[in-house]
Amino acid sequence: IFETIYHLVHNGTLGEACFVEGDYIHDLKPFLPLPGHDWWMDTEKEGQLPIIGGACHPLDLMRWLAGEIVEVSAYGVNKNIPDAPWYDTVIAGLKFESGALGKCLVSCGAEIPYNLNFSYHGTRGSIHNNKLFIGGMPHIEEWSELPIEIRAEDHTCPQELDHFLTCIERSETPLIDAVDGARSVAVCCAIIESIENNRPATVFLDF
Repeated sequence: IFETIYHLVHNGTLGEACFVEGDYIHDLKPFLPLPGHDWWMDTEKEGQLPIIGGACHPLDLMRWLAGEIVEVSAYGVNKNIPDAPWYDTVIAGLKFESGALGKCLVSCGAEIPYNLNFSYHGTRGSIHNNKLFIGGMPHIEEWSELPIEIRAEDHTCPQELDHFLTCIERSETPLIDAVDGARSVAVCCAIIESIENNRPATVFLDF
């Protein structure tokens, strides 16, 4: 579905981004007591787990589709996992280099099934998960559903490793290189900074 959205963005179907939003919703409570997960509750080893390990996914997707994020303003609370040394729920407002706005929600304790919602609202059309709306189409006033399966979890490690090995063999730059990854982490770090200082934070992009 995300490759389809990328195509719709970059061929101009949806137009320029006005507002983009992505969620990472994953109840971690059942996983915390499991063997080998004790480090999840260790801030020296993991830091802000839901932000660094969860928000990175929708943020990376938003950067891929709408460009660089330059500023964030965020809030975090511990309502569902009060013993956790990190914020179990985080909401971040985003400002993109293009002038578009965005929102990222992370929840690691809410009683809700695993979910990765995503929306792109453009100057010509919008998409919400697998629902598409194109402006200016006569007699169409509701969403159209794309015939694409939404998979709650779809691990693509084999494809990623194949791509990475091919890049090594051919001396090519991978689709996602170290700088690209660092810039997604930089947005996560800015979110943490914003929460802790209770003010907007600028994203460091000078890699």
